[in-house]
Amino acid sequence: MELMSDLFFWTSLLSTGLVTAVLILIFFTSRHLYIRPSVLILLFFNLRIQWASVVKSDYIYEILDYPLSYWLLTHGLPWIILLLLIFSRKSLSKKVWQDVFLAGDVYESREIRQASILMFLVFAVLVGFYLYHVPFDKTGLYTIITNPENAGQAREESLKLVSNVLVRYSYSWVRDVIGPLAGALITLQLIQMRSKLSKLIHLPIYLVGLIFILVGVSFPGARAGIASVVFTVLITYWIKEKMPFRLRYVIVGFLLVLTGPIILTILREGKIVSLDRFVDLLFGPVFLRVFLTPMKTGLWYVDYVQTNGFVGISGVRPLALAFGEKFINLPNVIGLSYIAHPLLTVSANTCFIYDFYACFGLLSIPLSILVWFALDLFLLAFRYPSPVTIAIVAVLWLRSNFFISGAYLVNLISHGIFLLFFFTILWQWKFQKHEGLIYSPGGKEVDCESCPSQFDPCSG
Repeated sequence: MELMSDLFFWTSLLSTGLVTAVLILIFFTSRHLYIRPSVLILLFFNLRIQWASVVKSDYIYEILDYPLSYWLLTHGLPWIILLLLIFSRKSLSKKVWQDVFLAGDVYESREIRQASILMFLVFAVLVGFYLYHVPFDKTGLYTIITNPENAGQAREESLKLVSNVLVRYSYSWVRDVIGPLAGALITLQLIQMRSKLSKLIHLPIYLVGLIFILVGVSFPGARAGIASVVFTVLITYWIKEKMPFRLRYVIVGFLLVLTGPIILTILREGKIVSLDRFVDLLFGPVFLRVFLTPMKTGLWYVDYVQTNGFVGISGVRPLALAFGEKFINLPNVIGLSYIAHPLLTVSANTCFIYDFYACFGLLSIPLSILVWFALDLFLLAFRYPSPVTIAIVAVLWLRSNFFISGAYLVNLISHGIFLLFFFTILWQWKFQKHEGLIYSPGGKEVDCESCPSQFDPCSG
């Protein structure tokens, strides 16, 4: 038994380490691949699930009746994804990446301004629509400040338990796509101001806009909203700078993304924000929430069905409805089974591959591969060069990260991947007259064939 446990650990470590090495190699040799959702999901899967599975390998091997199934899903599947990536065509991602960096500054300013105004107005209207149905004094954010001990239930009641389905979906899109996209576009505006001193007079307006977005995505009191906007803003800046590799970017970015959630956590506990408490949470519960919980929920799903049996199509709402089966809400069922003293509405959301496994067993592996790569079809929407593409790609980074802790269809519909795709197509429609053209750094339209051959933003 000890020999098999050691084998489970060493093979897990070897697989995870090699996947990390290949992802690093891709970053320095074919950076344009980091625009593909399939690569981004693999990156976050490696960071947030594979490495945690290595650290907890002894526990995983001990708790599961059939640990090989977990190993195949967690350490075998990523290698299939990598091999398919190696042999897949890369021309589309390279074209989109070049379009990102060849958009002209003059043209860029007008387009980004138009897009940011549009998204900010949509954001403001939908936030107002939400507050019309959920008064501010009933929101989770208000309860965190005034009555912290009831903040958990208030968080559920101010979004998940809202009876109006339109309010639930529209605010989910505000929090997960529209708010981060508006923040990314405003960030691009701020970046442009660095070289245009005459526009600095508008700086307070943009900063107030960003603050409004941060507050607007936080009304239910959940920590993910503010972290999502900050993450998207940082990724936007990083992409705009052509994705340099700097360790300080990683450290500072990590701290900035988690600062908002940590402060909300302290307020939920009814305590005063202090440096000591901040550090304790950063390297304690918050760190574990980011880098351990996705693995833990996946383990729960595997253990649950190995004990109770696979749920089949009943675990997929559209299939259950289509075939007249009773829908089984797996996140709620598994949350109630594994979380001590939970709320009745607890949801133990997990990465889609474990969700599929709970339904279909190891037959879910080919399905997971299919839907994993299907997300790369998003790139087909980028037909023309546009400066707005940077902001859209930044939101793609954000939403790809959430596939690590959410069901596939939930991410597509409830969390707005389809909505982002629709916005991309809508905005690209504005560029139909520019087909076959790109924009040089001077802002002039030039034919694609005239691009300097030595300019290759796709490499390191």
